[in-house]
Amino acid sequence: MSLEKSNGRLVVFFTLSISLILAILPMPQPLMWLRPDWVALVLLYWVLALPHRFSVGWAWGFGLLLDVLLNSPLGLHAFSLSIIAYLASLLHQRIRLAHWWQQALQVMVLVGIHRLILLYGNVLLLGEQRPLIYWAAVPVSAMLWPFVFTLLRAVRRGFRVQ
Repeated sequence: MSLEKSNGRLVVFFTLSISLILAILPMPQPLMWLRPDWVALVLLYWVLALPHRFSVGWAWGFGLLLDVLLNSPLGLHAFSLSIIAYLASLLHQRIRLAHWWQQALQVMVLVGIHRLILLYGNVLLLGEQRPLIYWAAVPVSAMLWPFVFTLLRAVRRGFRVQ
């Protein structure tokens, strides 16, 4: 394995680890529902930027870590993130060619699918219902997509991740 490939994996691992930290940082109770889905955003960036290197396996691994950190049913986030990573890898060329606002809309759909799977999983496994504000994270994540994209693209280019 070349040094550049291992460097790229470390950069991706580091950025996804930061997204895990952002996902568990404490927030004031009224703002909890507005927390963007950081792990999904960062994962979607890497799947769209390098679909041949980062896809479902990374989504499954970091989804399991997120399940442990959030004390949610083991495999729920892993399954949900794997589904959207697979969909993003299927559609990566179409999404990458779109303008930034069209990308944000497509990311909003993918994050919405992610949240829908989590909602159904929580209802089926735990019997938990979520309030309507649960969906607020979807447009918030979409609004942050251009910034996440720009930041991670600069990181990818700076560290020459290919």
